[in-house]
Amino acid sequence: MSRPALPVRVLLRALPILALVALLPVALPWRSSNSGPALVGTPVVAAPTPPLALTMLDGRPFDLAAERGRLVLVYFGYTRCPDVCPTTLADLSATLARLTPDESARVRIAFVSLDPAADPAAALGEYLGSFGQSPPFVALTGSSEAVARAAADWGVTWRRAEGGLFDHSSFVTAVDPSGRRRLRYGYAQTRDPAALARDFSALLGGV
Repeated sequence: MSRPALPVRVLLRALPILALVALLPVALPWRSSNSGPALVGTPVVAAPTPPLALTMLDGRPFDLAAERGRLVLVYFGYTRCPDVCPTTLADLSATLARLTPDESARVRIAFVSLDPAADPAAALGEYLGSFGQSPPFVALTGSSEAVARAAADWGVTWRRAEGGLFDHSSFVTAVDPSGRRRLRYGYAQTRDPAALARDFSALLGGV
């Protein structure tokens, strides 16, 4: 005896499920082949990478476009910063030590002084020298107006506080080897050099 046919409305309800099951063998391999390593940095909203129209310690202009092929890490701070600046720079230095020699040679850490009047070239050079060689550490400075423009372009806010100090946002922006702003690392994220090193390796590898 043959079974009675299913009601049409039951078949209609089952169609979405049947379609999903049919697509699984196709969808799963696509997802697997397009999933890269998990990155801990916070993605930056897609937009043109702003310039860094500032000067290096030797007086030459810094050209961000000339750094194509390298991973550029941009950080704004000042030499008298008592806490977040030295901690972040030390964490970046520890991260570089986890990369291979070939990888670390393709990294630049651009430290922009928010207080150019109080951070002359000699002071900046000595300060960054305590965290690593130049390169990969590159100090950038300029007029107060140029620094203010750069800070605004890169989303950095700051204000003068008591005792000649500054309250300022503290984050590292990663510009990938193609020249695109990709990720931002807040203070808590930079405290994990092992995770940073994995991100940096992935970005250098073209992720």
